[in-house]
Amino acid sequence: MRFALITVSALLLSACAEEEVCVHDPPLTYHNFGKGFMDQYCAGCHSTQYPDGHPNRIDAPAAVNFDYYGGVAEYSERVYITAYETGTMPPAGGPTEEELDKLQEWLRCEVFPDAGVEEWW
Repeated sequence: MRFALITVSALLLSACAEEEVCVHDPPLTYHNFGKGFMDQYCAGCHSTQYPDGHPNRIDAPAAVNFDYYGGVAEYSERVYITAYETGTMPPAGGPTEEELDKLQEWLRCEVFPDAGVEEWW
């Protein structure tokens, strides 16, 4: 019983460690995860191909585009909040819980460091 409690405690502590957030090997990158996720769930409205007022934008701000890595990096905190925390994007839903967990990992492990975002959660 004592061994089980120690094991559970160790697992809980290690789950809270920052390095445990980045668990995929190879790591999730824009090329092996992010681009596909963004193309499937975000770029249908948030795309440089659609100018301001274009019907496909469905009121998405003209400057907020996710069809390239720089756009995702620039708005990475907003992506994290609206897709992962609040679930308000995409408005029609779509990503599975597993996909959202991968999104969170990709943002925290690749995009946030690239964008200079300090941890705020």
